[in-house]
Amino acid sequence: MAGIELNTVTLERLQALHALNESTTARAIGCDRATLRRIKDGASPSAAFIAGAILTFNVPFESLFAVSDQLAA
Repeated sequence: MAGIELNTVTLERLQALHALNESTTARAIGCDRATLRRIKDGASPSAAFIAGAILTFNVPFESLFAVSDQLAA
């Protein structure tokens, strides 16, 4: 089953570029810090998270996310 994964390296670069810590990044995206941490650790992002991240950083989907075809075990 396909899933969407966050590109954590790009997110961390964008956070540094905009001088945002995890709490301010989460607020800007529209989630709490725990949700941001779970997604950075590999949980699938929601549509709202994806939209919030793209709008917050004004970047295309492909720069922050990747579609994975990993099968769940």
